[in-house]
Amino acid sequence: MLKKFTRSLLIGFLVFLTGILIFYAAFRITYKKSVKAASDAISAQPTTSASAQSNVLKESEIINPDYFIARYDGKSLAIYCISDGKEEFLYTLNARIEDISESELDELRKGITLRDKQALASFEEDFTS
Repeated sequence: MLKKFTRSLLIGFLVFLTGILIFYAAFRITYKKSVKAASDAISAQPTTSASAQSNVLKESEIINPDYFIARYDGKSLAIYCISDGKEEFLYTLNARIEDISESELDELRKGITLRDKQALASFEEDFTS
């Protein structure tokens, strides 16, 4: 009787270990595939962020801009300088997009014109405070 019980217990334990090994192997395979799919999806997306543009002006290079434009580029608020009909990226504004209303976001997608540095400073204060 004890021999049968020990044998059944051993078989049950081996079945349990086999189940754990199969689960672990399936988990590792699934995890690796999901990580690869996520990294492929991230690398496949084109970079549309304004900060990725190469024509970044420094403050000292802005002599007499015609005006500024604040625009939502899908990820952040970008500030552009318009001078002699050319649009140059200046910087990205650190603002919480979640706190901006949908109507303001619609305006920002089109671009908000800021006539001078004072208007730009006021805009920055409104969206960063």
